[in-house]
Amino acid sequence: MSNKLNPRLPILLVDDETDILEGYELMLNKRGFNNLESCSDSREVKSLVTNNDYSLLLVDLSMPYLSGQELIDQIREDDPDLPIIVATGNKDLESAISCMQKRIFDYMIKPVEINRLVSNIQRVLQIQGLEAEIKTLEKHLISSDLAFPEAFSSIITSSSGMKSIFRYIEAVAPSPKPLIITGESGVGKELLAKATHLASGLKGEFVAVNIAGLDDTMFTDTLFGHKKGAFTGADKDRDGLIKRAEGGTLFLDEIGDLELKSQVKLLRLLQENQYYPLGADVPMQAKVRVIVATNADLKIKQEYGDFRKDLYYRLMTHYVSVPPLKSRKEDLPLLVGHFVKQACHSLKKDMIDVPPELLLLLARYNFPGNIRELEAIIYNAVSLSASGTFDLISVENYIRKQVDSSETLANEITPCREILEIITNTGELPTFDEVEEYLLKKALERARGNQSIAAPLLNLTASTLSRKLKKYGLRDE
Repeated sequence: MSNKLNPRLPILLVDDETDILEGYELMLNKRGFNNLESCSDSREVKSLVTNNDYSLLLVDLSMPYLSGQELIDQIREDDPDLPIIVATGNKDLESAISCMQKRIFDYMIKPVEINRLVSNIQRVLQIQGLEAEIKTLEKHLISSDLAFPEAFSSIITSSSGMKSIFRYIEAVAPSPKPLIITGESGVGKELLAKATHLASGLKGEFVAVNIAGLDDTMFTDTLFGHKKGAFTGADKDRDGLIKRAEGGTLFLDEIGDLELKSQVKLLRLLQENQYYPLGADVPMQAKVRVIVATNADLKIKQEYGDFRKDLYYRLMTHYVSVPPLKSRKEDLPLLVGHFVKQACHSLKKDMIDVPPELLLLLARYNFPGNIRELEAIIYNAVSLSASGTFDLISVENYIRKQVDSSETLANEITPCREILEIITNTGELPTFDEVEEYLLKKALERARGNQSIAAPLLNLTASTLSRKLKKYGLRDE
């Protein structure tokens, strides 16, 4: 049995009739509310509210010594925002209007309808939860420091944009609501999901599953498990990944590929914290935080009827969009250094120095495969390196193959713009040879004299570049 208090701050029940207080406690306990305090003397309430924090007050109006109206006036002097629900046998309209003018949450006539009371309490707690979440989020976004930097230690970055994402994640990490992480393939969405789990303080496991390619039966069995006899070969009960992640985080990657039947089941899980194992008639209770990720545009999938709108808005409670590597090139030095060190350790090689030409070359590439692609490039180059010298040629060859002949490399500063400015300012047209020589000089300048780097900047082969340099006397014979 759980010892967790619900709600976190107690509900104060105020009525001069002790049997009514006992009835409230009994009814609310049955509905899962176990953090309750009772007071039968209205004169004591002001002191209790002053010295303690409460989620809300349930107050009777007709009480000796101090009426409910007078009590509300006293409380409002010091705490205008404390939620108060009035429960009274008084059906007088003027009394109800007077109470509502004092900003009470609801005015209920005895005998109190338990469903309405529970609904009111849940609404109050939901509003308070959202307000607390907003305050926490504002605090983290304003602050430049992280409370739990160790949660993000596996993510190599110096990008201010990524640091803002860290602060947002730290703010929403304790929330039980789902988080969706979007971004291109290879940007590190699972690393951010793990960081969210670590920052949340949840004691259970982080369980990740890629749901791409799972049909509805496989999805249900993988996540929810099955009962004995549910299908041929099911000779015993089997728990799903939700059970394994109990008290922790369930990470669902490639959520955009989820079948519509499975989307209905995921929606039930998120809305009601319930799921049905295959072959089960009785729902199981889920105690797990759900994080999902996708590189797909879910809005477009909605338009084509491939993704449910209700599920989309349920998932969008908390949202993170991870920028691609091409938008945070300032991370390249850190990432390259990290991957070189990692590759040398994995391949049992002595540490290799990173030549400055490597960063210059990588900075002009768009990285469609993002960080995952960069890691593969570096690992391959380190594996081919000999005598402690980084194999730059393998990187050059790889990038040259990836870049289409009709495209320029990312972030390339085209000397053509400078030539156009000269023409515009002087009104004179340079000769073809003058333009060609100018381009060759600029390319060599940007490549720091390295012809292997300069060649792809001009979309030339190494041999063609060498021949042209010789033509203009730009290289030694």
